[in-house]
Amino acid sequence: MKNKSIILTVILLIIASGNYFRNNSAANIRNVDFLSIFAIGVLFGVLLVQIFLLIKTKQ
Repeated sequence: MKNKSIILTVILLIIASGNYFRNNSAANIRNVDFLSIFAIGVLFGVLLVQIFLLIKTKQ
């Protein structure tokens, strides 16, 4: 069950990163870009917590 949640988080992180890099914006950051960066950070944090918990439970 843990592996499925990690895989789902990785897929969502890839989609969010691809969506951010697909946008060709100028030097200023729009609200949508800020939300994309925030979502990428949140998903990366969730992924790190899941991996740390998986490693901790295996020991």
